[in-house]
Order: sequence, then C-alpha cells, then structure tokens
Amino acid sequence: METNVLPNETLTVLGPWLTATRRHRPHLTWSYALTNKDSHQANEQLTADLRSRTDLVLSDKTPEEGVPGGHAPEHFTLPDDLDGELRPWLSACYTTGSRTILAVGAHHSGALHDNFDCVDEIVVAVEKASPTGGLAAATTDLTPAGFELADISPGSTGVRVRLRRPRSCQARAGIAEPGMH
Repeated sequence: METNVLPNETLTVLGPWLTATRRHRPHLTWSYALTNKDSHQANEQLTADLRSRTDLVLSDKTPEEGVPGGHAPEHFTLPDDLDGELRPWLSACYTTGSRTILAVGAHHSGALHDNFDCVDEIVVAVEKASPTGGLAAATTDLTPAGFELADISPGSTGVRVRLRRPRSCQARAGIAEPGMH
C-alpha cells in the first residue's frame, strides 16, 4: 500500500472536512470584497464562485445550502439563523451535518472579532482599482495574526487573496502535514 501520495493536494481537498470532523465544528471561511464600488455585487460574485465547495453559505444571518438540494435530507438540515453566539451556532451547524461554512461580507467582522480563532480561512477579493494600497493592503494590513498567505489568484474583476491558518495549526487539529505519517 502506497502512502503520502500527493499530500498537499489531499489536504486541499480533504483538509477542511478532516479539520471539522476532528474538532466537531465546521471549517469556517470568511470572504469579503475590498472595493471602492458596490461591495454587495462583489460579495455576490464571491458567493457564486465559492459556494460549490461549502455546505452552508451565510450572507446575512440566514444560512442557505451551498449547493441547493446538494445534500441528502436525512444527513443534513439547515440550522437556525445566527442570532446569538457564534460558537454554539457552529456546534449546532456541525450537529445538523455542516462541515464547511462560508461567511460572506465584511459585515461579519463584528461577529467574528470576538471569535476569530473559529475562522480557518479568509478570502479577500481585491479589485483592480481598489482602495489605497490594494493588494499590498490585503496581504499585510489585512493579514491577521495567526494567518499566512496561501494563494493569490486572478478573479473576475481583480485578484483573490487566500489566507489560511498555518499547517502547524492544522497538525494540532489532527491533520498530518506532508511528510508526516
């Protein structure tokens, strides 16, 4: 039996699910647009681009299925709206079958501020003619402690900056790093 085949690719695909199942809390990605224009439109584009890889999308306080009808009803139900504390809500989401959640929009910063350790990944859409500093701001000023730059890729109107918790944090969550057995 061959082991450790394509470990980085495996973690890209299975990492969020493995993290969630070991912690009994969904993998939480927060995405928002850094824009001078209509951030609502930019956030809708982010949602459209990222929702297929998630169980739940939280645009406002009402969650919706990442891919409508994409889960078997006997294994997945939508949790109640996010009205109270984030941690108990995340536990409820896990219990109802969610392993990955996408929170879209800068307006979630208040709810996430006190629970920032619950955020596993951040995706920032930076438009071509973005606010002062643009890409430099997204990669330095907006990179919170505990995150590292994972990827910069082209988007429909600019670039996407993906920040993740370092692999060592994933290893503490029980996910083997490449080269570990």
